[in-house]
Amino acid sequence: MPCPQSRINTYSIKAPPAQDGRFLANLWDTLQPLFDQHKPDPAHINKPFLDRFPDKDNLGGFFNLTNEEAENTRAKHMELLRKLPPYPQGHFGGRGVVVLAGGRYSEFAATSIGMLRASGSKLPVEVWLNDDGDEAWCNELPPEGMVCRRLTDYMSLEDLPHPYQWKVFTMLYSTFEDILFIDADSIPVKNPDFLFDSAVYQNYGVILWPDYWKHTCSPLLPYLIGINSTRQSDILASETSIESGQLVWNKKTHWKSLVLAAYYNYFGPDFWYTIFNNGWQGWGDKDTFPAALKAAQQDYYQVSHEIVTIFVQGTSDVEHKGLCSENCNKIKGQGDNPFHMIDEKSKINKHLREGMRILAVGQLFQGNIDPEPDMWRVVEHNACRSSWASRHMCKNARRHMERTFGFEFIEYSKDNNEGGNAHTQLCIEGPWAKPSRAKPKPENWAKDYEEMYE
Repeated sequence: MPCPQSRINTYSIKAPPAQDGRFLANLWDTLQPLFDQHKPDPAHINKPFLDRFPDKDNLGGFFNLTNEEAENTRAKHMELLRKLPPYPQGHFGGRGVVVLAGGRYSEFAATSIGMLRASGSKLPVEVWLNDDGDEAWCNELPPEGMVCRRLTDYMSLEDLPHPYQWKVFTMLYSTFEDILFIDADSIPVKNPDFLFDSAVYQNYGVILWPDYWKHTCSPLLPYLIGINSTRQSDILASETSIESGQLVWNKKTHWKSLVLAAYYNYFGPDFWYTIFNNGWQGWGDKDTFPAALKAAQQDYYQVSHEIVTIFVQGTSDVEHKGLCSENCNKIKGQGDNPFHMIDEKSKINKHLREGMRILAVGQLFQGNIDPEPDMWRVVEHNACRSSWASRHMCKNARRHMERTFGFEFIEYSKDNNEGGNAHTQLCIEGPWAKPSRAKPKPENWAKDYEEMYE
């Protein structure tokens, strides 16, 4: 019996079209001198070193700006706002997913975009890289409705040394007008396509997700970005910071704030990241987005649902609306130090060695989702059948899938009608309705059957 003929692109999704390279290069040629003309004052402030969550009363004491420097920065910021270019009509269109990869993050992204298709998403995908690497992997993507883009085709990264700075530029340069940005290590556990048709997106044009912490911004921030309302300043200080591993953004309606976020990131490591964060955990791009939206006076929706820990040992988080990120790893009951470095002695490795589930099944079943078997099928494809293939990783992935979920790997031979050698297909069968060694499966657990060809 032959296997089905497709791995994950069952909807024949077309890869995004070629870009207008001249327009995009000219865009940066316009923005970079505009940004340079409005450099904050001073050009550099030292990032404080914080080993614990900063006390609210001390947020103004980690670095100093003179009154003259603050006034200069505010004046330049206000002038920049007036000079930001309008939305370029006719150069962007459609909906799609943008992922920033490159280096070791490309392997993470391979799992993320694989899960995107496994979830049933029909959105085209742009995978952005910083340079000319990953050629073999990029050649595998178009049949799955995906394409690689390279930032260096449109701008030099010499002035942008930190990968934090690149995210907003992938959004600026993306072919799409409506963007779901996801980090390479952010894994969709549910089809996210509905987000673009949701009432909050239609009404607000931007959806942001929360992080674990309250803002730790400098008390100077509202003044520097032109927030004059005491009420708005108080709201900013009391809000939860955002987790930028996933963003939904309408470029047409929120172009001004997206360009302003690019300005913040352009001068981020030297100035704005520390203004936004004071050097605490998450120092980087994440708070540039809500700050830009506030400064540009453009509406957005911030999800109010708190992050839910889903790993058995509490080493990952789920954002409301079905996105999971490993970027911020929370352990229950550890207060102000919500981090966990995965090592050989951790429970997560124990579960892997003993054929047990990694995700906390009960919390997922409450949301009527169970992505873990699909995650392992994607991992198996990457480890065994892609440019990332590794004999050792492939063996370990298949062993875990067999022990934990009851997957079976069966070879089927198909005779060649022209008299040649038989063609062999390796199919995955399962998971079967048998109990997990970590948690029982629900009654409606379904057998699945899918070709995985070599």
